[in-house]
Amino acid sequence: MQTRDVTAPRQHERGPLRALLLANYIAWLGNGVTMVAVPIYVLARTGSTMAAGVAGAANGVPLIIAGVAGGVLVDRWGARRSCIAADLLAGLFTVAVPLLDRSVPLAAIVALLFLRSLLATPGNVARLTLLPILADRAGVRRQTANTLYQLAPRLALIAGPAVAGIAIASVGAATTLVVDAASFLLSAALVAAFVRRIGLPAADRPTRSFVGEMAAGFGFIRANRGLTILLAVVLAMNFIDEAYIPVLLPIYSRDVLSDPKLIGWLLGANGVGAVLGTVLYLAFGNRLAALRWATFIACLAVLAIARAGLAGLPDLAGASAMLFALGLASGPLNPIINTLVQDVTPAAMRGRVFGLIGATAYAAAPLGILGASAVVSIWGLHRGLMAFGTLYGLVFVAAWRNRALKRFADGPVTSAHAS
Repeated sequence: MQTRDVTAPRQHERGPLRALLLANYIAWLGNGVTMVAVPIYVLARTGSTMAAGVAGAANGVPLIIAGVAGGVLVDRWGARRSCIAADLLAGLFTVAVPLLDRSVPLAAIVALLFLRSLLATPGNVARLTLLPILADRAGVRRQTANTLYQLAPRLALIAGPAVAGIAIASVGAATTLVVDAASFLLSAALVAAFVRRIGLPAADRPTRSFVGEMAAGFGFIRANRGLTILLAVVLAMNFIDEAYIPVLLPIYSRDVLSDPKLIGWLLGANGVGAVLGTVLYLAFGNRLAALRWATFIACLAVLAIARAGLAGLPDLAGASAMLFALGLASGPLNPIINTLVQDVTPAAMRGRVFGLIGATAYAAAPLGILGASAVVSIWGLHRGLMAFGTLYGLVFVAAWRNRALKRFADGPVTSAHAS
């Protein structure tokens, strides 16, 4: 059971946590803007959808590379220093795109976008590594801090495209990328100014070679059975989730709803549900602190049911309800997962562990997209939705019946997390 710390923290102790959370919101808003601005910018410059796709890949492929290697650098250099350096460099590479614009070949622009993503990922890993330390110092539950942290990408998926649309219409896609650059630079400035220096005792600092430290991260995950199973569940979930937005939902909008533009409505319903689910978990998560396993499984059950419901090919109202339910149930999952990982991972190894988990999740995305494309091209949309819905149901059953995962999720929560 979780106990409550009767000693209230001093107000100034919460300043670093607030600064880190604000930096995270700002960085994610910039990511949301870039998600829209980059393909529009490349399309406007070249007129080629293939070039836009290559630019999008340059923005996504580095997430896998930087997740593995970046986690080692975060542990080696320190989370605070890595966070500042990663955001600062990512901002500089991003602002170089509108500054250079048509004075350099498109290949150079793609290279800049590649480097931007390559550097942005360690910054996110560093913030996740700093989060439990600052939450503990502020006397805030890690679960609460993680929920506030995970609300940022949810809001960014709604606010980012809106900001991008207004900016692109006003100043053009190239200049809009300045918003993303500014978000990184401001994030770095907030951490530098308000987050105290976070150091590890000399005995806790990584001392092996780069490859040895990376191997130690893999070894830690492999040695913890609950963490290994959780990683497998995350991999399966991401494989399935990533099949929907780029493949299944556009085809659904075209073939079932008879209007390809309705995908925007469906994604909006999903985004609103995700924000609401995260906010509700923020409001009631402390009461559910002792029920993490039950909450996790309940969310997986709703996700499986909603995906099965989509396989029934409902109309716009029904499909919107399914997408809203998917978003709503996804809200608590990442805060629960992050809290579990932070609780079992030593501070000196959190960068590597979060980097490896993130890289695994990102690696599942292209596999899910390719798998969905193949299934739909061979079997058609209806059977494709049934296949992915059934697969999610199997993930739910496997997780529900796994005792090691249940023990891991129901592990003790220390009093340091009380608020």
